[in-house]
Amino acid sequence: MFFELYFLIGALLLFLFIGVKASRGITVSDFENNSSSTNIYQLVLSILASLLGGFMFFGLTALSYESGVVSFIIGLGYSIGLLILAHYSGPIFSLMRDADAPTMDAVVGMKFGKEVYGLVVIINFTFFISVLSAQFIVFSDVISHFNGGHNETVMYVLMSATVVGYSIFSGYKGVLKTDIIQFIFILIIIITLLYTIFHDQSLDWVASLPNEYFTGLAEGPVFLIGVLVFFPLTLMARTDLWQRIGSASNARDAKIALKLVAIVIPIFYLVFTVFGMFSAAQSNNVDPTSAFLTTAISSFSFGNPIDSILSSLLLLGIVAALVSTIDTNLNVVSVAVGKKIASKVGKEPGLTHYRIFVVIFGVFGAVAPFYLNDLVDVIVGAATMLLLMLPLVIISILVNKPLSGTLRMSAAVGLALGYFCCMYLLFNGNPKTAFLPSIAIAIIPLLVVFIWKKVSEYFKAQEQ
Repeated sequence: MFFELYFLIGALLLFLFIGVKASRGITVSDFENNSSSTNIYQLVLSILASLLGGFMFFGLTALSYESGVVSFIIGLGYSIGLLILAHYSGPIFSLMRDADAPTMDAVVGMKFGKEVYGLVVIINFTFFISVLSAQFIVFSDVISHFNGGHNETVMYVLMSATVVGYSIFSGYKGVLKTDIIQFIFILIIIITLLYTIFHDQSLDWVASLPNEYFTGLAEGPVFLIGVLVFFPLTLMARTDLWQRIGSASNARDAKIALKLVAIVIPIFYLVFTVFGMFSAAQSNNVDPTSAFLTTAISSFSFGNPIDSILSSLLLLGIVAALVSTIDTNLNVVSVAVGKKIASKVGKEPGLTHYRIFVVIFGVFGAVAPFYLNDLVDVIVGAATMLLLMLPLVIISILVNKPLSGTLRMSAAVGLALGYFCCMYLLFNGNPKTAFLPSIAIAIIPLLVVFIWKKVSEYFKAQEQ
């Protein structure tokens, strides 16, 4: 298995070289959003690498292993969500440029005040730590599969240090540069898996799956409704996608890039779903996160040079998928939290300021596999975090006039209550249905105050 590990080391060194090279002459603006000079080509590849990364690659294959076509429905929802986001990319671009705000958190904070700003940063911190955790959970599992448990800790530390290392130096500018090669590797893994798994297989395996795998109801109707209604809208509250929009050279480029990704991405999500369902038909009582890996690796004969090359390509693609998500989320959470903390002390954040947070959050994510292990629940929980912020994000985009202090305070109260409800249900209830009560609790205070103000205004008008 050392052949595959040599490939892995080579890929990590390549990522490190590209990232460090991108750091030459880097400015704070480069670190935050590439100085708002990202072209369509870079935007498309960067968004694809982010949305096809480990978070979705392994999450959707794991979910389809457990529940069938639900994961593809999520993919279609993401495509719809990207089109919605593209529609509003112009106002988002203007908001970020006019306010000189590199993150969604800062834009929402300007509309709702410092209390909501702080809460949004905390919720986004939870979201991005969840995403980081998911990547490190998978990588730990991948190393154990390919190396038979040997040198697992060494390889895990090496990968973690590499991605954190170039993220420290180059920030978002390095993310863009490495995303290009990482997307190429992701394409290679998809082609390799399609060939490895299906080149000598019939479709008889489809009949062995239970009917609920094809109805979308394997997780129950509540989860399906959430996937269809709420998941597309969660992209409106994705800080990493706001970062892409804000980094574009102009609003038109951002809109075109989002539409192109929306057209292409369902194809990839369909492939991920098929991988997971095929694995479910081939294996029983296997960890969903690694089911498709187990199935793919079992087809290799490691004494065969061709199979050794294929398994090496598979490992490279998996690492690229994971790293493309880790570096993005490390940068976004470091900029968001760093910006907020700097504003508390009345200073502008510098490169050293941001780089310290990259190290802190990188280490935090790297230890995640020791206390989290259910990848699907982590992903669903992360999506719930986005839903909590969604109403405030939409208001920030659509409402131009200043909000009253009462509305701002009700938004802060609702967001805090919804967050605590969400965290409780994620750890003590059913993570797959936690989004319903959490978002209801988050929005009720704001809705009640809004209705009360409208009713008061109506009666005052009647008295006059």
